Amino acid sequence: MLGTQTSRTAIILLLAGNTSAVAAIGALIWCEILPGVAAGFFAGGVVDRAPRRTMMFAADIVRASTLFLAAWHPDVPVLLAIAAINSIASAFFNPARAAALPDVVKPELLTKANAMDQSASTAVLIAGPFLGAIIFFNFGLRWALIADACTFLLSGALLVAALPGAAAAERTKMPMWREIQEGWRYLRHNPLPRTMLVLSAASVLSVGIWMPLAASFVRTFLNAGEGVIAQQLTIFGVGGLCGAPAAAWAARRAGRGGLLAAMLLAEAAAMLLYSRTQNVPLSGFIIFVWGMVVSGITVPFYSLLQEQVPGTHLGRVFAIHEQTENVGGAIAIAGPVAMQQILAPQDIFAVAALFYASAVAFVLRSPGGLQLFKAR
Repeated sequence: MLGTQTSRTAIILLLAGNTSAVAAIGALIWCEILPGVAAGFFAGGVVDRAPRRTMMFAADIVRASTLFLAAWHPDVPVLLAIAAINSIASAFFNPARAAALPDVVKPELLTKANAMDQSASTAVLIAGPFLGAIIFFNFGLRWALIADACTFLLSGALLVAALPGAAAAERTKMPMWREIQEGWRYLRHNPLPRTMLVLSAASVLSVGIWMPLAASFVRTFLNAGEGVIAQQLTIFGVGGLCGAPAAAWAARRAGRGGLLAAMLLAEAAAMLLYSRTQNVPLSGFIIFVWGMVVSGITVPFYSLLQEQVPGTHLGRVFAIHEQTENVGGAIAIAGPVAMQQILAPQDIFAVAALFYASAVAFVLRSPGGLQLFKAR
């Protein structure tokens, strides 16, 4: 993931110097989202059929190979094609990775393991752009792509060395289209995981709305410059580093389901308060809390799914989760751009916060939401 953030930053810096920078960066974002959404429809079935270590290793090799090839001819069409290929490979790798964790971690340690994983991911999101900028300006895009490819080779080697080569879960094999149907049927008849996936997609929407509006909000509502924008992005990341271990600590003392519900509502409250605050230090504190909540949500979410969903369905459920998050992210990117024509950034935040809080409250009152409150 560090290599991906490094090369992505370098690619964006290259595209930013393009005469049609906005269109090129927009195309890059869509290439990172849409192919993964399409692949996700059948990725879960493949993940549940095949040994998960083999699936992750194959995805790493595909991504490393394409990046090495792109390094020798890094023009815009090639970079967009690589983004699309890596999006498809990630649609297989990420569900396999999430589904493999219960195979190597004891059930009582799943919450702690997910907290450590989330903290590492957040640290990478902070460090990756800095490293990408350093490599790009000193050595060029080619070496950023080579560095990313090497991280995937390292990931593959670690998978072979550290992860048991367990076979796929024992179950009756069926045609692929039946596998896909079975995954959706499982969610339709099991309200708890279905409710959790809906809430996770809603949470992605809240963060996705903030990201494209942050710069405009800071300039027009806080009357501050680029320095404050950079500070708030960093503060959000630092909050994320603190959020996962805090959520793991809280989960040991309270039910994970109730904790997840409380953090989702706290996320809506943070967005609403942020939209009404013109004091820069106070808005920075709210951003810190927001980052903590967003990062902390993943800890009870992943550990509950890994415990509640049978291993025979886990790959498909996490693949559907990946799809819903990608769709939520796409809506979050497109929505604010359209809404800026009629609303100021702070008003978009306020409307989104109220809608998000209402949606979360409605979902939590459903049968799946009631089960969530009881989940320990």
